[in-house]
This record gives sequence, structure tokens and C-alpha cells, in this order.
Amino acid sequence: MKIEEVRDEIKEFAIAMEHEMAKNDGEKGDSWKDCDQIYMNEKLAEEFIEYFHAKGYDNLQIIQVIVAVMRGTASKERSTDVKKECSDIGNLAMMNYHRHRSDGWLQKSGGKA
Repeated sequence: MKIEEVRDEIKEFAIAMEHEMAKNDGEKGDSWKDCDQIYMNEKLAEEFIEYFHAKGYDNLQIIQVIVAVMRGTASKERSTDVKKECSDIGNLAMMNYHRHRSDGWLQKSGGKA
């Protein structure tokens, strides 16, 4: 696929992700490539919670959403502007995507989980 074929919305999201990643380049660089899976999962959960906080949910409401999703009864959420938290979630999802292989989690040594 050529970059010209990529949807504008995806390009905009990718730029937002890069912007958030670049903020930490001086301090963290590409350290995410060496993080263990537990840390990455915890960071993803943290960003998930921050996303809901940005939407105005309190902790009890977040738990209720999680329980409803787990039960398969979640109602459709209303749309609001939470671009920053979405880009954080996207960054961590991308990191997990690239770190995870079909045969397991890529470790620091390049081995399987």
C-alpha cells in the first residue's frame, strides 16, 4: 500500500501518535522495545483509564463499563473529543502490535515469551 492510499484519518492519527512518542524521545527513546509484556499491559490499562477519565468518567463508572463489556451488555458510548488519550492508547497498541509475534511475545533477547 502506498502512503497516498492511506485514509486521511489514519494519517492524522499516526501524526498524533508520533507527536506523543516524540515528547519522550529525550528521556525514553525507543526503550519500549525492551519493556516486558507485563509493564506494557499495565501501561495500556493505565492509558485506558486515562481515556475514560478524559471523557469525564469516575473510577466507579469505569468499573461499570468494564463489567458491562465483560457481560456483553455495554451500550454504545457517546462520542467526545479525547484525541490526546486516543493517541496514547494508539501508541501503546502499536507497541504491543509490533512487539507481539504470532509465536509469542518478543523478549529483550529477541526470543519467544
